Amino acid sequence: MSVNTRSAPASVGFLGTDTPATQRGSTVAFADKLRELGWTEDRAVIRYWWAEGQPDRFATLASECVHAPVDVIVTAGTQAVTMAMQSTSAIPIVFAQAEDPVADGLVANLARPGGNVTGVSLGRKDICRRLLETLTDILPSFRRLAILVNGNSPAALLEAGELQVVARLLGIDIDLLDVRVEDAIIPTLEAHYRGIDALYVTSDQLTWGNRDQVLTFALISSLPTVFRRRGFVAAGGLLACGPNYQKQFERAAEFVDRILRGAKPAELPVQRSQEVSLVVNRKTAASLRLELSSLLSMTDDIIE
Repeated sequence: MSVNTRSAPASVGFLGTDTPATQRGSTVAFADKLRELGWTEDRAVIRYWWAEGQPDRFATLASECVHAPVDVIVTAGTQAVTMAMQSTSAIPIVFAQAEDPVADGLVANLARPGGNVTGVSLGRKDICRRLLETLTDILPSFRRLAILVNGNSPAALLEAGELQVVARLLGIDIDLLDVRVEDAIIPTLEAHYRGIDALYVTSDQLTWGNRDQVLTFALISSLPTVFRRRGFVAAGGLLACGPNYQKQFERAAEFVDRILRGAKPAELPVQRSQEVSLVVNRKTAASLRLELSSLLSMTDDIIE
């Protein structure tokens, strides 16, 4: 099927959950894939809205995106998709990443989404298992993991809960460290870090905003740190295991292509992704005296 003839270029709204710098790999992958599919700059214009890591901005930005207007909205994550859904039931919405779109109410079912939303799903358990198996490979004595979680964040609690489920299956003990305010982070770590083999930090505004103090404490204490998001590793954490966002945004571009050519989101099955990305900070690994050869051989992205 050829690209639709339009009197004006198609308008694609990109609702970024973080900053342009943080999501640059995803935006470049998305734009490049659209061009590859025939949506060159004279045929489609991508307009960007950035939440800059502040989820409370999603509703406002989604509304701005809808009223721009745009022909299709692209975003990632359940919260951002939900805010976009609340802003429009008519404009197609494509998610590049959603952990459980049926359970979270984004689509009716994976085969026939049934509304104005479709996209790419990646199961949480796939990510958790690879992360824990990687720790077992690089830390021969790995038996106990502490999870630092903001108890006021439902998303962070869900992230921690999924990790606990997989940890039990693998025979790994878990210490749940509940912190809800900035001043509690270091005292909690000081009280619990002895006897644990690694620290997992859930992703939310509290932990991201205090990443420097968490990472400084961990390095001083020779405590390996693991995360879901690459940004923490770029800031000095040891490793992250999470979705390969560039690949998933390329898939999102394929959905946008089909929608702009006339397909209905309700009839486009949600794709399940198996593309998990492992990121490691070489300098941090060296400071922890970890055997780099075994770690780097399993790594998709190395931060020097």
